[in-house]
Amino acid sequence: MPTKSGSLTRPEQRYVENRGKGLDPVEAAKQAGYSNPHAAVARLEDTAVIVKQIRTRQATWLKDEAHGLAQSVVISVLSDSDAKNTDRLKAAELVFKEIRGLVDEGDRLPGDQPMTLSDLQARIDELKRMRTQAESDLIDVTPEPVDPLS
Repeated sequence: MPTKSGSLTRPEQRYVENRGKGLDPVEAAKQAGYSNPHAAVARLEDTAVIVKQIRTRQATWLKDEAHGLAQSVVISVLSDSDAKNTDRLKAAELVFKEIRGLVDEGDRLPGDQPMTLSDLQARIDELKRMRTQAESDLIDVTPEPVDPLS
């Protein structure tokens, strides 16, 4: 149990660390050493100080992971020889804005919650599908070559 000062026990600290790294609650409790992880989760997730610390760690982890994802996406888009410059710029802008929490409402997913990594990946996939669809809808208006001798 926590002390009166609000400090966490070692298992609680490990649970918070595991949850902060993205583990689901039961797995985090198992890895923290709880013999009855389901009961531990019920108690732990109902403790305000633990929930607050989990959210803080998850936000930090998400930002760090999103930064790495952003770098790999930008490198991928920038190295895609078929990508248009506007696609490259938009992908870079969207990903880096999201990391910094500066995304315009038009770019944000429905709801007022920040994007998770899976939301961000889904948005990137959606943008790729939109680009592919737009490219398939293009009509070639290049004039046919004219034979100057005819």
